[in-house]
Order: sequence, then structure tokens, then C-alpha cells
Amino acid sequence: MLLPEMEYLRETLGPDAPTDLRAALKKRLENLSELEQLDTVTQILMSGTAADEKLSELIFAAWEYLCEQHLWSFKFESLEQYRQLISYRDTVKPIIQRFKKSDRIKVASLSTIEKHWQTSIYQAIPKHLAPQHWSKHLLFLLSSLSKHKSRDDAIALLKESIHNRPTRSRQKPELMASDVERVLKSISISNQYTTHLSEDKDMPAWNNWLMYPRSSIQ
Repeated sequence: MLLPEMEYLRETLGPDAPTDLRAALKKRLENLSELEQLDTVTQILMSGTAADEKLSELIFAAWEYLCEQHLWSFKFESLEQYRQLISYRDTVKPIIQRFKKSDRIKVASLSTIEKHWQTSIYQAIPKHLAPQHWSKHLLFLLSSLSKHKSRDDAIALLKESIHNRPTRSRQKPELMASDVERVLKSISISNQYTTHLSEDKDMPAWNNWLMYPRSSIQ
């Protein structure tokens, strides 16, 4: 069962989507309280981030497969010719670069969580709270929380944060980044958790850990 906001988002982006999305969003929000409006907008923004990450991963995987299998050679004289066809440098390459950076951040966050909670994130978070997609932002926030609270204390605080959501968002107890943000604020953790991961002393240099085929991006 989807949250109302997620069902709305799916309908809005589907084949029968309204032509004026701004007007459709305003109509959706107009009868809600300010807190419910905030929650709905937050859900849309968070789901958009997750969708962007998934699309980036798919594009990266497709490019890797094309290069590994030399698929371009069945129709084009060179890989460069194929790159020009798909506007590789202007469209595909930036997406691949963004995905690689996001993937490194995810791995670093997972390492920090395991270091402080002595278990993986998949075992640390109860199954009924685990999201379908572990976004870069959510993992980053959880890694910050793991530095300040034990696993048991963190879970208790996260459950309380989920309970304190606006009523419309309590229908599905799936953990969201906003839940973790509320916990971090409640324990007086400053905005330092938004600092780039490369500046975090607990984060190792992961560039040498993540090996991608050289053909993937040039």
C-alpha cells in the first residue's frame, strides 16, 4: 500500500499526467494544513531523489554493459561515433560521474554505520522499518546518528520520530530521511552532518576500493 503522497506522485507522472503540474500540485495541497502540505512536498522531493539515484544506476549499468559487450561495434565504426550519437559528453557522462560519486558516499556511510553499530544497516534497522530504497541521503544521516547513539537507542528514537510524523504519513512506517533529521535535531546535533563526506575524518578514501572498468567513462 502506497502512502497517499506516493500514489499521487505516481498518478501525476503517469501517462495521464496533467499538463500543468504546478496547478495540479496547488490543487492537491490547498485543502491540507500547513504541516500536511510540508509533509506532502517533502515526500515528493524525497521520492524524486530516490528515483534519480535509481535512474543514474540504470544508466551506469547500461553503459557498462554496452562497453563490456562491444554492442556499439555491431552498427558503428567506433565507440566515439556512438558517443556522438547519444551526446555522451553532455548527457550520459555527467550522470555516470554523479552515480559514481553517490555510490562512493553510500559505501562510506555503510562502513561508518557498521563500525559504530557493529552490524550492517540491513540488520540494524528492523525489517518493518526498512525502506525499499536506501538513498545516499538517508544512509548519510544514519551514519551521523550512529556516531552519537547506540543501535538500540537510535532505533527507539527513530520509532518515536516516525510516530511524531503528521497523521497522513503514519500509514506506512517506512523509514525516511526526514525521520532521521528530526532525531538529529532532537539530540542537538548541529548541521555538521550535512558536511561533505570527503571532509569526515571517519570516512576512508574509497576511491581505491571501488573499481570500475576503464571503458565506462573517458
